[in-house]
Amino acid sequence: MNLALGNKSSQEWEDFLFLMRFYVKLCFCELGFLEGKLEASKRATNFVLAKTSNFLDTVLFTVLLELTKHEPYSYT
Repeated sequence: MNLALGNKSSQEWEDFLFLMRFYVKLCFCELGFLEGKLEASKRATNFVLAKTSNFLDTVLFTVLLELTKHEPYSYT
């Protein structure tokens, strides 16, 4: 997928928008997950939670970045 702003076909834009919608939905789900972790951390101090709090963001961003480097699937 070519990421130059002016060189995207409509299919590339659709693929990009699909990935962005997917990312937003996962971030929304992650908010609920993090809220649960905050409640758990109030009950017991755990340093592992602090280290992994941005894990999902980091992994998800890396996966989406890699997906945008490859050609989109053929829909024909």
